[in-house]
Amino acid sequence: MTAHHPRSVWALPAEATARFHVGLTQRPIAQPLDPRLDVTVALRRCATYRKALRAGAISYPAGILWMEPVSNWVKRHGVSVDVTSADELKLAVAEGISPPRLVMHCADATARQIRLAVNAGVGRLVVHSGQQIALLASCAQRPQRLLVDVTAQPADVLAAAIMARQRLDLIGLHCRLGDAGRDAAGDSVQEMIAQMSWIRSKRDVILTRVSLAEFHAAEVGCERSYLRVVSEDLDEAIDDACARYRYPRPALVVAMRRSALSPTT
Repeated sequence: MTAHHPRSVWALPAEATARFHVGLTQRPIAQPLDPRLDVTVALRRCATYRKALRAGAISYPAGILWMEPVSNWVKRHGVSVDVTSADELKLAVAEGISPPRLVMHCADATARQIRLAVNAGVGRLVVHSGQQIALLASCAQRPQRLLVDVTAQPADVLAAAIMARQRLDLIGLHCRLGDAGRDAAGDSVQEMIAQMSWIRSKRDVILTRVSLAEFHAAEVGCERSYLRVVSEDLDEAIDDACARYRYPRPALVVAMRRSALSPTT
C-alpha cells in the first residue's frame, strides 16, 4: 500500500450510472427539511464557513440540498456533501452532485444502503465496524477509499482489517465532535495524527486525511473573524502534532452539522 496524495480523486467509472438503482436519480418523495433552516441564512453561512475555515476543506450535510439556491451553491463551488442514508444519497444524486464528491457515513447505514453507495460511486465512506469492512470488501468493484471513525475506538484493529483486503484503500481517520467545543476539535485532530503515526510505524503506511464531523462553532458565533480564529487554532494543532510525531501534514476536512446553518445558532 502506497502513500496517498490528499487532493487526488477517484474518477467515477463511465458505466457507474448504469448500475444506479432505478430510483436513485429521482428525489425522495418525503422532504425532511429542517424547519429551522432559512435559505438566506444557509447560503450566507455556507459561504462564511468556506471562506473563514481555511485550515481545511468544508463538507456540508445532504439535508440542505432541498433548498434549490443552496443546492446550486454547492454544485457551483464543488464542495463535498455528507450523506447518512439512502434517501440522502438519492437526493444528492438527483440534485446533480457528482458521486465522487459524496461522503457516506455508515454509522447507522444498512447493508443495502452501503451497497447502494458503493454502486453509486461515492468518493469516500466512513466505516465503524469490521462487519462494514467485510461487506465493502465483498461488493467493491474498484479501489474504494475509506476513513475509520475513531470517535469511540482506536483505529488499529479496523485499519488492519482494511489493509488486509483488496480494493479497500484506507486514506485517513474521522472523529465526531458531538457537542464538544472548539478546544476538543484541536485535541481530536492531534489524537488522530498520533494514531496515524502509530499506523505508519506498524504498517508502513502514511494516511493523508483527518476528518472532523458535526462541527458547528456555535460558541464563537458565525462571524468570519471568530471563525478565522478557530481555523488558526486547528492549523496550529495540526502543525504541533506533525512536528511532535514527524508526520507529513494531512489534509483536513471539516464536516458542518445541519444546525450550524440554521438561524437559531
